[in-house]
Amino acid sequence: MFVLVAVSTFMAALSLALAGLSRRFHSPLLDTYLPPGRGEKEKKGLLSDLWGEGPACPLSHERLFTWGAGSAGAASFLAWLLGGWAAAGVSGALAFLLVPRLASAVATGRRVTAFRKGLEFGIEGMVSALSSGMPLHRALEEGAKGAPEPVASELARLAEDLKARVPEKDAFRSLAERYPCPETRDLADAVELYVEVGGPRALDLVRATLERLRESMNVRFQVEQQVKHLRLNAAAVVLVPPLAVAAIASLAPELVSALWTTQAGRFCALVAAVSVAGGIAWMWQILKSVEEF
Repeated sequence: MFVLVAVSTFMAALSLALAGLSRRFHSPLLDTYLPPGRGEKEKKGLLSDLWGEGPACPLSHERLFTWGAGSAGAASFLAWLLGGWAAAGVSGALAFLLVPRLASAVATGRRVTAFRKGLEFGIEGMVSALSSGMPLHRALEEGAKGAPEPVASELARLAEDLKARVPEKDAFRSLAERYPCPETRDLADAVELYVEVGGPRALDLVRATLERLRESMNVRFQVEQQVKHLRLNAAAVVLVPPLAVAAIASLAPELVSALWTTQAGRFCALVAAVSVAGGIAWMWQILKSVEEF
């Protein structure tokens, strides 16, 4: 039994270490799962859809798979300690399927949030350029000059695409796919109308859309300030159960010792942990929906 626990611990630690190193090095775990030379197309399958891979996700398939393998090893080991082999199998499978999805969502959300925070500075320059009569590609270049990253590089990329004769609606639709948010979708719709209608009035439509986006960003900033208080309240609610258990364990350990000394107690502790995690995810989604209002 000691050898089994030692091997499980080593494999879990190795998997997590490989997950951390996958940012810079090629993962040997992925070589076993997907040998080199089979083509990029075969990487996109059921797991890619489940894990949320796409233009907006900054994490590679390799890194997502490595995080899934590492989390599955760690979750299986912990569940085996608490609930036995059946719980270990279920927990490992769930971790392998869901943890990469969570990592993809968090990485995508951070990437989009950074873009949205800097987009206002780029829109300021674009509105000024369009108001002075500049064409769309020149307005994008002007917007890129005063915008932070990653907005500056994305606006410069759009300008280069337009100068390379890439259709305007395709270029802006690609931007909306890389950064899915209301601002990029509205901008893509306005540019599509600009292409279909044409003429000075269409350019005025793009400028009016940019001005409306600038105003909506100010409103969203005010909403985010209010959401901060809700986030603090949600964090307090989430911390109440573990703090209550810790307080009881310190004052009367015999009341909670059954949670780790009996099989049924370990199973109940595992169910409680999963329930708390589900509640955290649910509350997080509510806060995100308010932020995206």
